[in-house]
Amino acid sequence: MRIVLVALMVLAVLVLAGCVDVFVRQEVMADGSSHVTNSIDLSHLPAPPTEGQLVDACNSIEKEYAGVDCTTKGLVISLSKNVTPAEGGYAFSSEAQFPYKVYTLTIERVATLGAEKSGLAGDYAGQAEGGFQLTGTEAKSAAQGMGLVGMRVYYTIKMPGEIVEAEGGNIVAGDTVTYDVVKLMREGKGITVKSRELDLLPIAFILLAAAGVAVFFIAKKAGRGRYGARRGL
Repeated sequence: MRIVLVALMVLAVLVLAGCVDVFVRQEVMADGSSHVTNSIDLSHLPAPPTEGQLVDACNSIEKEYAGVDCTTKGLVISLSKNVTPAEGGYAFSSEAQFPYKVYTLTIERVATLGAEKSGLAGDYAGQAEGGFQLTGTEAKSAAQGMGLVGMRVYYTIKMPGEIVEAEGGNIVAGDTVTYDVVKLMREGKGITVKSRELDLLPIAFILLAAAGVAVFFIAKKAGRGRYGARRGL
């Protein structure tokens, strides 16, 4: 069963040219998996739904989509799910660059947790598939339509370690960057974020090796001292 109520909300955005804000947050783990949350603020609609209607919509979504958690706060509805790179439609890699481990996240489509089937996002952006395609002519056309209905999409990414590269983004903390998705779509630009953190395993091996060498020389020096003391006798 499709989520009819939410689809009608989306239709209201188009017909009434109301303003809706979409917030996507992705917390990336060191193994490449992510916790993704999509939130939609419907409070700016000319005829917003009631909080009770949103709670009913959440209950229906959780029944239909396995692994998706749905919550509401006022007139904000949020979907969240743990995803792999394949499920989330992004690329992730890690590379050892002593003394750091460097992580690279590449995104050309902002995932919407299957919301294209419920009408939560993607469809009303005029896109053939769910999510927000950032590159290509499709993205530029969709950005124009989103601008006409006053739709804003903000994407926040939290990386493992400190971010060292995030072109086009606004780094709000050492490990967190935000993007204006509509602006990226208008420019046809994808997202590449790089971060790094100290690679503790090789550092630990080096420290242990250094400690072992130090103990060896200390023991050797102590042995020579005892030998010299015996000869002095």
